[in-house]
Amino acid sequence: MKANRSIVDEIKRKITALFSLFLVVLVAMVGFSLMQQKATLEQEDVKRTGASLISDFKAQVNELIYQVAPLSEDHILSTLPSDLLFTQYAVKALTNLVDNTDMVKSAFINDGSVFTVEGYPFDTLRWNNSVFSEHANKVLSQQRRTLKIDKLVVPVESIEKKPSDQAKLFLAIPLRQKLSSLMRPYKYTGVLFLEVDLEPFLGSNQEKGSIWLTSQELVLEGTQSSDATEGVYRSPIYSLKDDFVALNLQLQREAEVYSNDILRAVLYIVLIGLMLVVLLTWYLRRLAKRLTNPMQALERHCERLKRGHYVSAKSDFEFRELRTLQVTLNQLAKQIKEQISSLESEKVKAQSSERAKSHFLANMSHELRTPLNGIYGVFQLMKHHRNAADSKELIAQGMTSTETLLSLLNDLLDFSKIEAGELKMESATVDVKSIVTEVKQEFVHTASAKQIDLIIHTEELANPYRLGDSLRLKQILRNLISNAVKFTSDGSVTVILQDGGKHLSIRVIDTGAGISEVALKKLFNRFQQADSSTTRKYGGTGLGLAIVKQLAELMDGRVTVTSKEGIGSEFTVELVLDICDAPEQSIMQDLQAIPALKDKNLLLAEDNPLNQKIFSAMIKPTEANLVIAQDGEEAIELYHELKPDIFFVDIQMPKKDGLKVCSEVREQDKTTPLVAVTANVMSGDLENYQQLGFDNCVAKPIDMKKLYEVINTIVS
Repeated sequence: MKANRSIVDEIKRKITALFSLFLVVLVAMVGFSLMQQKATLEQEDVKRTGASLISDFKAQVNELIYQVAPLSEDHILSTLPSDLLFTQYAVKALTNLVDNTDMVKSAFINDGSVFTVEGYPFDTLRWNNSVFSEHANKVLSQQRRTLKIDKLVVPVESIEKKPSDQAKLFLAIPLRQKLSSLMRPYKYTGVLFLEVDLEPFLGSNQEKGSIWLTSQELVLEGTQSSDATEGVYRSPIYSLKDDFVALNLQLQREAEVYSNDILRAVLYIVLIGLMLVVLLTWYLRRLAKRLTNPMQALERHCERLKRGHYVSAKSDFEFRELRTLQVTLNQLAKQIKEQISSLESEKVKAQSSERAKSHFLANMSHELRTPLNGIYGVFQLMKHHRNAADSKELIAQGMTSTETLLSLLNDLLDFSKIEAGELKMESATVDVKSIVTEVKQEFVHTASAKQIDLIIHTEELANPYRLGDSLRLKQILRNLISNAVKFTSDGSVTVILQDGGKHLSIRVIDTGAGISEVALKKLFNRFQQADSSTTRKYGGTGLGLAIVKQLAELMDGRVTVTSKEGIGSEFTVELVLDICDAPEQSIMQDLQAIPALKDKNLLLAEDNPLNQKIFSAMIKPTEANLVIAQDGEEAIELYHELKPDIFFVDIQMPKKDGLKVCSEVREQDKTTPLVAVTANVMSGDLENYQQLGFDNCVAKPIDMKKLYEVINTIVS
């Protein structure tokens, strides 16, 4: 059995002394040489440092260019010069760019005019833009086919109109929109100028000496020049010939001083070192023979791994370190092989996910077009109908199609909120029996048309009043009952409500076609239904059950399902909702009743004529006096003149938008009810409007019942 010998220990024991002396000799010889060539070495050191700084600076600038190059085709920034509606989003994008990018000090957009389109920080808006507009016009006139990001050195004096010997470095990124033409693939709309912040570069290299950047006779802002003329290294970073901009680096370092004592010590050690080097070389040659063969074996093993042959080596080495290295390489080969297998599996999963998303988009296109076709068809038919009964039926069909379309959009919005973790659950008194009865009424007609029974059992519900979110509870019931009715051709759909303490159980049982074992495994996946034939036959987006599962989890609950093909399915939702007392039966106004607004003055700020007519028709039954403003400025004038009892404000209007109108009103008046009328119903929009000063919000398309509910809430 071979001894467990260590190559490291053997080398330490036998050559530590000689190797130490060799190092001393080497250092002494180098020191002697440095003393003889002190000036030359100092100059070479400065040159190397300067070249390193230039390479580092170019690398950082190139990395910045690579990082910001995609902004050239950013939709918001490239559209802003021609469409100022994107200003708010562009400011946010520029703010994020400046705040989150180390080497960007400021950013602004120029479209060739003498004014800045938008910029951040806002001090850039006061700069003289003649230099930048000249470059922007040059870029716009060239209409380059390929992206080219220019560098500009601009004197501070020409920007800020005050005497200065400093300059700023900018990157000019053309903003362009992609076109379908082969001859002219892009349309250039402006130029995004980024002021390069030199502080990260200077801060990371401050120990290397005094650094400053110059362009002709100007010093770049953020660097401090020196009056010294000797010991200063100068070298160009960019040239006019190659980069169309002149930029130089200047470096000054303090030289190290070598003492005479070091020189004498070097001379004494040199002679001894020469002899030791000879002895050490002879010994290392003998030792190398014992290491060469195993090291070559390891090298061959590494070459095999490099070529992708992840196999284990089985050599018997003398030294422990080499055996450990071989074991480590074998373990790495095994891990790499397992990781490759895992990556291939993940690739299959990713491809499956992409197919599911594509299938979802195709389904969504079909689901959106179906109600749109119903709405469009109803209006075409009503145009030619004279029979009141037929028209009433067509209107009902149009309302159904509209509600279906809104339901689809709401599902998408809710799912996006859940995915982003932004869905907030309310906590209020909920009558579970009343909610399930309301949801049942939505599907009674559909179930009757299919000749199936829709049965509700609440006998085992001991505590119907709970603290929860009535809207989300309805959403769970609506999705489960809708699916059950949709997939049941004959028989019945039964809903059973049970409870035990805080736990509320909802069971939806149908006698439909049932679900296969394979389909059950992916039933709650987003964008998916049981199978593609189901999607073609029954429609749907594949989001319903995914939303049910995630809403249940937000209520500390869960969803389970059991099903047999040809017999039916049973979905069980278990929620945790606190029990509460029944609300007092106070004399409350029906919030969805027509408000009594006789002799009340209402002001509507709305620029769309069709929306004006629809709103007027909805308000007419209230007998209120409605005054309409065509834009934000007229709305402010009419507000001061009329002093309305309720002020309805559209968010997006010409001249002055709804947010500015709200701000001006709230500066003078904290009591007049302000109601936002908006189509912006994405996550957080309605809450933001209320935080800005609106008392309530009405989403477009306007639901008349919701409008009356908001008015009654304000009046009461």
